[in-house]
Amino acid sequence: MGLFVHCNCPSSADAFQGAAGATDGRQVQTYEDAETAVAAGTDALVAQGSEAGGHIGTMGLLTFRAGVVRRYPDVPVLAAGGIDDGGTLAAVLTAGAVGVWLGMALLATREAVEVQRP
Repeated sequence: MGLFVHCNCPSSADAFQGAAGATDGRQVQTYEDAETAVAAGTDALVAQGSEAGGHIGTMGLLTFRAGVVRRYPDVPVLAAGGIDDGGTLAAVLTAGAVGVWLGMALLATREAVEVQRP
């Protein structure tokens, strides 16, 4: 079983994820987004702070993630946004996140370079 994370919007992805038996995770950037996701039956939330590249958020990750965990203590919450080293990873895990969602931090890796096909 895998984790399927998508934006917090109903779509055909919901049917795909359900048919595949994947765990449903939703990226949220506001408390309203989190409420919508939980009401829709999501299995996990990815709390995305304003540090996340390419996304618009109104709160910093640590403050937002803490608020989401307080509101939905029975829903696993991953952290996303501004996690670019082991210290930040340790901070969000210590603060109660069950995991992290990395994106921009991986762009600096050798593996992120496009592989040319022969």
